[in-house]
Amino acid sequence: MTYADLIQALNATGIPFTEAAWHDATKLKDDYGVYALDNRHDLMANNKHSERFVEGTIDLFAITSRGDHQAALIETALESVGTFWRLNYGPHYEQDTRYTHWEWVFDVLP
Repeated sequence: MTYADLIQALNATGIPFTEAAWHDATKLKDDYGVYALDNRHDLMANNKHSERFVEGTIDLFAITSRGDHQAALIETALESVGTFWRLNYGPHYEQDTRYTHWEWVFDVLP
C-alpha cells in the first residue's frame, strides 16, 4: 500500500488521472480525477520516527453522470491495494462547472 501502488491502481480504473491539477481542466469534456499529497503522519517509537504515512486526497469530477460507477471503481482500486481511506465529500453537484464532485482522503506508505 504505497503511494506508487495507489497511483497504479487509480490509473487501472480507466478514469483519466493526474497529480495535483489538470492544465486547462475547463476544456475537458469527460470525467476525470486528481490525486495529491496533503499531509504526513509519523509514528514515534523510542523517541524516533519509526513509521511514516502520507495523507492525500483523490478528487473525481464527473460530468457524464452523477459518478456513482466511477466512484465505485475508485473505491475498488483503493481496496485492491489495501489503502486506508474515507469518503470526505460528495457527491456534490457544482452548478458553475456542471460537474459532480467527489473527494476521498487516503493514508499510504510513502
